[in-house]
Amino acid sequence: MPGFTTKYRLPYLLGSEGLYLIAKTTMDLATRLEAIMTTGELKGAPGATGAPGPQGPPGPAGGPQGPPGPAGPPGPAGPAYEPATVSLHRTTTQSIPNNTDTLVSFQASKWDSKPGGAAMYSTAGGVIRTAGIYRVSAHIPWGGSSAGSRIARIQRYRGATALSLVRSEIPPTGGLIASPLSDEFDFDAGDVVRLLVWQNSGGALTVGGSTTNPEDRVHLSVTYVRAIPA
Repeated sequence: MPGFTTKYRLPYLLGSEGLYLIAKTTMDLATRLEAIMTTGELKGAPGATGAPGPQGPPGPAGGPQGPPGPAGPPGPAGPAYEPATVSLHRTTTQSIPNNTDTLVSFQASKWDSKPGGAAMYSTAGGVIRTAGIYRVSAHIPWGGSSAGSRIARIQRYRGATALSLVRSEIPPTGGLIASPLSDEFDFDAGDVVRLLVWQNSGGALTVGGSTTNPEDRVHLSVTYVRAIPA
């Protein structure tokens, strides 16, 4: 039941009335909700994860480079340099027909460095295994005759082509004579250094050969000097 004023008997809701209690509860709830919304205590469900932001700038560089470490011990010494070289000779005399170019046929080698394991010695002459400049020397002792001339040539044989590089010519003379030859030439790998002789005494003559006396035998030496300059 409502209450009434004492003078005019105006009705009003008592604290025990249901409507009053509902109104007060509603007011309390609204006030509390407003406070929660104001302070941010009331939160909705979490939103979706946003896209990653741009990459940040690189961080500062590291510290300064440290000093170099100590040098290691020296490696073992390599093999001694040995130039490509061969010395060829005859152990017996060789007959040279009259007025006929004849290649000296070699029978032995005094030495052969065998560069890369390949022999430079051959019966035809010295085989070049490495391109370069070589010193070539030859000694050709002739049998005695007072007639005709003696010619000796150092020859380069490449493929199927022969090229004379230098020659020695001795005019008619008596007794035993020798033809010396020496010079430097450029060669390609695979070239053969040959010795070509000729005489016109009117008959066959010999060139020397010996197993014990170098001055009495034909010999040819071929020794690497250096690479061919560019």
